[in-house]
Parts: sequence; C-alpha cells; structure tokens
Amino acid sequence: MLARLLLIVIGFFLPCIALQAALQLPNSEKIQAEMDLLVDTSVLPAQKLLNKADKAVRRGVKSHDKGKYLKAISYFDKAIDLSPLNSIAYYEKANSQAALNQLAEAYSNVVRALVLAPGMEAAHVMKASLLDDSGDAGGAIIAWDKLLLIHPESFMAWLNKGITHLKIKDYRVAENAFRQATRLEAEHPSPYYFLFVSSAMQDFHYDEIKYIGQYLEVAGQDSRRSIVEQRHKELTANTVYVNPKAEYPELEMLKQTLRMIWFTTLHRETYPDERGYKRSLKEECYVAEKLISFWILHRQDLGDIEYLAELKAMQDNNYLEAYFYLQLVDVIGDVDLAWGQENQALITAFEAWNNIRQQHTADN
Repeated sequence: MLARLLLIVIGFFLPCIALQAALQLPNSEKIQAEMDLLVDTSVLPAQKLLNKADKAVRRGVKSHDKGKYLKAISYFDKAIDLSPLNSIAYYEKANSQAALNQLAEAYSNVVRALVLAPGMEAAHVMKASLLDDSGDAGGAIIAWDKLLLIHPESFMAWLNKGITHLKIKDYRVAENAFRQATRLEAEHPSPYYFLFVSSAMQDFHYDEIKYIGQYLEVAGQDSRRSIVEQRHKELTANTVYVNPKAEYPELEMLKQTLRMIWFTTLHRETYPDERGYKRSLKEECYVAEKLISFWILHRQDLGDIEYLAELKAMQDNNYLEAYFYLQLVDVIGDVDLAWGQENQALITAFEAWNNIRQQHTADN
C-alpha cells in the first residue's frame, strides 16, 4: 500500500508548488461518532463472510492497479457489506475515490479506516494528503504531526510534511523535514528533489546546484530527471552572447564576460555566506571600473560615451558604491544592505552631489 502512496508525490513538479482554493471536507468528528456507534452495535461476521470480504478487497486492489477505479470501488463496497468493520476496505475505497478526484468521499472513508485502525500509517498519510490537496494546509500539518507522534520514523510523513510547508513558503521547516526524509531513505530521489525546489523558490542557486548533484546521484530513471538536468545546464551555462547590432560590441562583450566571471566564480568567492548569486555592489563597481578603463584606453576609436562619462565622474568622487547601492537596494544581499546602513552619510552626500550635477546638466 505504501508503494502506491508514492504516486501522491512522485509527479509533483516545480510549477505545481502553489496553494489551491480550499475545498470543504466532511466533518471528521461526525464520521468518527457514526463509526463508534457502528463498532458498538456490530456483530463480528462469521469467518466465511470475513474470507469473502478479504477476497473482494484483493479483487478491488487489482482493479485499482489497472486504473478501473469504479469497478474497484464496487468490490470495496461489497467487502464493507460483508464486513462493516473492515478498515482495509475503507482505506482502499478512499484510495480509489482519491484517484477519481472525489476528495470529500475519499476523506470520509479514510477517516472511517482510522477509527477502525488508528495506527494505520498509510491511512494517516492519505488523510493528511487529502487535507493538503483540498487547500487546508493547516489541517494537513496537524495531521502530519499526529502521524509523526505515532510513527516518528515515517519517511512518507516527513516528505509530505515538507511539501505542505513548502507550499506555504515555510522554507526552514520544509527543508528540515526533507532532510529527515533523506536520513530515513538516503537513496530516494524525492527529498533531494524538493530540497532543490525549495532552493529554486528562494533563488539560492548555489544550494540548487548542491541538491541537484545529490538528486542525480540517486535519481535513476525518475520522471523529473529531465527537468532537473535542464535547470543544471541553466545554472552552469557560461555562454556569452552579444547582439551583433549592439552600438558598442567590444564594450558589450567585455561587460558580458565580466558578469559571467562573477556569476560562475567571483561572487561565490567574494560572498561565501550567500546561498545563491545576487547582484552586488562589488560586482557593479568591478564591471564599471573595467569598462571605464577600456573606454579610456580606446577612447579615440569609441568616442565619448555619456553613461561611461557619468560613471567616471562618480568614480573620481568615490561615489560608485553609493550609486549602485541606490540602484540595487531591492535585490542585493545582507552584506551590501549592511554597507548601506554603515555608509548613510556617504549615500546622502552622493545624492546631493548628483542632484547638483543633474541640475547643472539641465541648465546647460
């Protein structure tokens, strides 16, 4: 049964990480009360009827595995008629109903299964997954945590708990859950895949590369492999493209080459604590200074270039970092944000200088 539950997560690709509109599920307490009454009033069927019920369940499972879900449900209903307290029949019926996207009906039956078999791990996994699929992330998290109290070493609980937290962008808890899943099944690709997904959602490119490597080591023929390999190519690409119609192709080639060097090596060396590449003050100053030097060296051929002349004026007045800080404040990392807090006086001086310069340019 647990092997079939992997279908719940195996097709979960990066674009699918999103909250769904909430679907109202049946009241579980009411269902539990109904089942408690059934337990109290039912008489244990004769062994002959129990055997027939088990046979009907087996036939239902075979039909389900062939994709004949309605036929499977009819077998499970027969089993329940013969043995009203058959927890496996309720669970398997819920499984087939879930395959038909009958979430409310599936939820009712998996709750019935859990009343009869409170320790059934597969039923707990299905209940929590149905809550998650219905848009009730909070209810799903409660259900995952309840399962982990009963089965603290449940791989499926840790993996799916991580997915639920990932949907609501609770990255820290999600990643901890995925790491617990890797501890339990180090050769299973899904936890590494979702660690990669979590990193991608946060633009942590260096972590993406790390988890892609771990995923590929165990992925085998996993259906998500091509997606991950394509992302790895994007992250490690080092092609420089320059539009042949660019006004200054030499400068454009230099700029693109310098940025590629930062993307592939220099940023990680300069900001070792960052989990992914971000544009930075040091990169912008580095690129600007190299372009200015090239322009000055080849000025006779290139002529006067206004934006480089402006950068040169800022460089001469030690305002390059202040300029780029104001340009990039919404995208830079914590180190450069701290630079801005420590150099507020310099930023203010630059703004005043720049306003005077722009006014002078406008007057002329």
